[in-house]
Amino acid sequence: QNAQELYNLHHVSACNVVEQIFKIVKRRFRLMVATPKYSVKTQAKLVHALCVLHNFIRIHDPDDLDQMTEDELTRPSPISIPADFTNAVSNAEQTSATARRDRIAEEMWESYVTYTRGN
Repeated sequence: QNAQELYNLHHVSACNVVEQIFKIVKRRFRLMVATPKYSVKTQAKLVHALCVLHNFIRIHDPDDLDQMTEDELTRPSPISIPADFTNAVSNAEQTSATARRDRIAEEMWESYVTYTRGN
């Protein structure tokens, strides 16, 4: 119906894909289940490295049986935010992020309207 709804639809779809990826990686690499005592920068690198390793295994071992069922992938998981992350975003960062989100939503909406009028 509008830019915000279109943005939310795409955002939720992307979140679902990311959540499925994390479920797969956490199932394969139990290290991802525990809270590692590494810096956030190192943890971010660890996620990338484990995803690359997972993809390498899938490519080079097509018979790998470490598959999740569709039910496991679609089951919602509880979201927990560590206490030290609750105030991690300043007001200026929040304002900037909100403005960026709104610009993206408007661009998506304009593209959608242009596309639907052309068909």
